[in-house]
Amino acid sequence: MFSLLFDWWPVIAAALAAWLIAKIVQNDVMSPLAKIPGPWCFLQRRFDMVIGIVCEDAPHRFLRQYHKYGPIFRLDSDSVIVADVEAVRLLHSSNRFRKAEHYKAMEFHQDNIFSTRDVDYHRKMIRVVGPTFSNSSINGMEAMIYETGVEKLLDKVEKFATSSDTFDILQYITYMTLDIIGKVVFDSSFDLLLAEKVEEAEPPVIKWLREVSALGMLRYVLGPLCNRWVFPSHFASDKSLIEFARNAVRKCEEKAGQAAQESTQKTILYQLIKAEDPETGERLTEDQLIAESVIQIMAGTDTVALTTTWTLHLLLENPHTYQLLVKELCVALPDRNARVTHSQLKSLPYLNAVLYESMRILPVTASGNPKQMPPGGETICGHHIPEKYVVYPMTYIVHRMKEVYGPDPEEFRPGRWIDASAEQLDLMRRMFLGFSLGSRACVGQTLAWVELRLALATLLRRFDFHVPDDAKVDMTPVLQFTLRPRARQFLVKAEPRAM
Repeated sequence: MFSLLFDWWPVIAAALAAWLIAKIVQNDVMSPLAKIPGPWCFLQRRFDMVIGIVCEDAPHRFLRQYHKYGPIFRLDSDSVIVADVEAVRLLHSSNRFRKAEHYKAMEFHQDNIFSTRDVDYHRKMIRVVGPTFSNSSINGMEAMIYETGVEKLLDKVEKFATSSDTFDILQYITYMTLDIIGKVVFDSSFDLLLAEKVEEAEPPVIKWLREVSALGMLRYVLGPLCNRWVFPSHFASDKSLIEFARNAVRKCEEKAGQAAQESTQKTILYQLIKAEDPETGERLTEDQLIAESVIQIMAGTDTVALTTTWTLHLLLENPHTYQLLVKELCVALPDRNARVTHSQLKSLPYLNAVLYESMRILPVTASGNPKQMPPGGETICGHHIPEKYVVYPMTYIVHRMKEVYGPDPEEFRPGRWIDASAEQLDLMRRMFLGFSLGSRACVGQTLAWVELRLALATLLRRFDFHVPDDAKVDMTPVLQFTLRPRARQFLVKAEPRAM
């Protein structure tokens, strides 16, 4: 047998070489993207992608390629990454550029306002869902946000401050966002912050969310290989989360048919049940309500929790900036123990600058919003990109463009949002992809801003934080669906602020 293989190895080697040459000709020599800079061989590009996923450092790898190749470079045989002002503006200015096929991986139960690639369906969902996230609607939820989440988080941190214990603030901020999203969506907090011990806090929903988030990434990376036989636990969590949402929808529908309490009437789910398409009079079906409920839980927890945590981390790494923000908060909020309202915070220049800068330099959604080219293709950065090919305006790279954010884009410098000229500030905001741009911008960003301002401002007004020398963990940003610390925790100590 071995002699037979030995006799045939030249033929096998020749066949493999012929296949490799054919693939190189197809993907590199004859490709419509052949003239675009980037790694010379499709095998190298695939290797970079796989290693980036395995090592969880894809944004850093692609940033290095941006510095090497310029504002447009090849990602794969049918996709490119761009970081160019005109390209970013073009890609977000028209519905001609639909979300890429990748977003099918984010269909939980069925198509939803985030995952849909159907322009007409998205317009309909915006008409129905949009009013629920208006300023007036979110203002009506502020008391729930504060009392369910922010106030309970302050109580928890107060206990740690009193005992001088080190604690994982990322974990408790995540509990806060989950409690808030449970209350504002379903009128029922998960009460994670009320548990005395961490092991008492975690209900099944946390495992479901963790595995369903991973499932979205696995579907994107593995395609058909991602199935219930290979990942049974992940698919079981997907089913459990959908059933949880189904039960919540049916309970809320019962309340909607009765004289619901005022707090229930302010919740997102109640408003979605009552919402009608102003053009057709149609309401959302039960399956649509389930899909929207699931995506609200998915989108409304990690994003806010990680942004708040990254902001605190960056502030503690930059003591001068930390003190400038504390000074602004002490002036705006003279009584450290008084209840804070969003109206007191929304116009504070340095608070807003700090949050913008944090989301710029460490964007939780670092990959951005990949766009599929329309019929006939499009010219991007002087290169024709064919129909159905994908262009990535990668947030992590766009937020580091020197022509937009100045000569020091790697520096955490909130002052850039205050010192910039009116023209430069306008450009910075138009290139800010923290909540995406255009018609596909995050529908829940108003809610996110309220949570971010309330959480960060009240924490820093009430407490002084520091990282003990014996509790430092690896805070290297890694891409695990969202951009999070490699250690998956952030250990700090808190002390009550003196005044």
